[in-house]
Amino acid sequence: MNIRQLEYFIVMAETQQITEAAQQLYIAQPPLSRSLQRLENELGVVLFTRTKKGIELTDTGKVLYEKGRLLLKNYKDMLNVIKKRKKGIRYSANRNRVSHSSSAGWQNSFLT
Repeated sequence: MNIRQLEYFIVMAETQQITEAAQQLYIAQPPLSRSLQRLENELGVVLFTRTKKGIELTDTGKVLYEKGRLLLKNYKDMLNVIKKRKKGIRYSANRNRVSHSSSAGWQNSFLT
C-alpha cells in the first residue's frame, strides 16, 4: 500500500461513491476502481460492500479508514515540518511552538 492508495481509499470511504470520489480526486473512475481492487488484493480483505446506492465500509474497511486517516494526517504533518525546516523555520514538537532560525543556530542547539 502506498500513500496515494490510502488517499484514494479515504476519499471513497467518505463519499461512499466511487464515481464521486473519482471526480474529487480528478481521475477517471476505472483507474480508481482498479486501485481499490489492487489494495483489497494486496491486503487480502474486502474493504467495501457494493450496494445499489454506492459502497459501504466493511468492518475491516472501518479499521483501515480510522487508522489510515491518522496515518495520512501524520504523514502530511511530517511533510509540513520538513518544508518549514527547509525554509528556515524551526518547529519544536515538545513545546508546540515555531521559531525562526538559521541552520547554524539549529545546529548549535544540539551542541549546548
